[in-house]
Amino acid sequence: MTTTDVSPRREPTSGPSDGAGPRRPTWALAWWTAGLIALGAVVLGLLPWLVTGMRLPLQNLWARDTMPGDMPRALLPISQYAISTLLALIVVAWTIAGIVARATKAHWRRGAFWSMIAGAAGLQLVALVQSIGTVGAGLSDSVASALYLVLLTIVVVFAMLLGVVVFALLSRAPRAGALIGLALAAPLAGSWVALFFDPQNVGVGGIGGGVAFVERWLPAVLVAAAIIWCGVGSVGRIVASIVGLILLWISPAVLTGVAAAAGMRVLASTPGEMASFGLGVTRLVAGTLGQSLPPLILAVVIAAVGLGVRFVVARRRASAATG
Repeated sequence: MTTTDVSPRREPTSGPSDGAGPRRPTWALAWWTAGLIALGAVVLGLLPWLVTGMRLPLQNLWARDTMPGDMPRALLPISQYAISTLLALIVVAWTIAGIVARATKAHWRRGAFWSMIAGAAGLQLVALVQSIGTVGAGLSDSVASALYLVLLTIVVVFAMLLGVVVFALLSRAPRAGALIGLALAAPLAGSWVALFFDPQNVGVGGIGGGVAFVERWLPAVLVAAAIIWCGVGSVGRIVASIVGLILLWISPAVLTGVAAAAGMRVLASTPGEMASFGLGVTRLVAGTLGQSLPPLILAVVIAAVGLGVRFVVARRRASAATG
């Protein structure tokens, strides 16, 4: 006669396993806890906008004359002049969530990954609906207003999709993939930090020296830090480092081109010309070595120094272990 083991399932444990004493159960990240973390990440992502009072920027198609201080409040700064700001507020939230998810991945329970996506996407969709509804209520009743809302909705949805990609790379991919995710987010993270230096305009004009300095140099530091963390110990990591540097070179130019094209009201009725104008600005910024090359050089220098220090430390530890 045989018996079946019906002993209760043990939770994963941590601590010594040499029989010296009982081990403590490790903590686990339940699905609802993961969702709350994602909600907190979205709030942190919106922080530069929240601290301003959330007054909408002035709108070209507003139905009546309104002073800046009398504009309604919205959870997102819906405006054709704040596209880079919208991207930053949304993608940085996913970046924060991805970093936290990677740091706690060993403690996930089933469903935590999808709970974080659902929580972040849900709150951002609520912000989008509230903001689009607020702007739509104040715009003039015209085809141009409807098109304006549709296009800005597409911008926000695109930012959310980009954020999901960054989150997935940071939370689940190997280090090479996480490096690419960080490189995608780095220029927007620079813009996000710069918003605290420009609290009245939130990316709409008034760019001072502090803002320009942060937007230009912080992404290079972040990409270099990501390369140092990732290392270059395999072909995949070397390729990821090169891709990260390419993104550091191209992404700011793309953001500048998009912002410049969106701000050209005279081209609003000709989308083809607007796209061509934005592409031309992107090429100009990327091809202006005095603008694009210094941050790239800074990232390479910081990464080289950091990797060198990492190599020396690893050699010393290996020598100590074998000696």
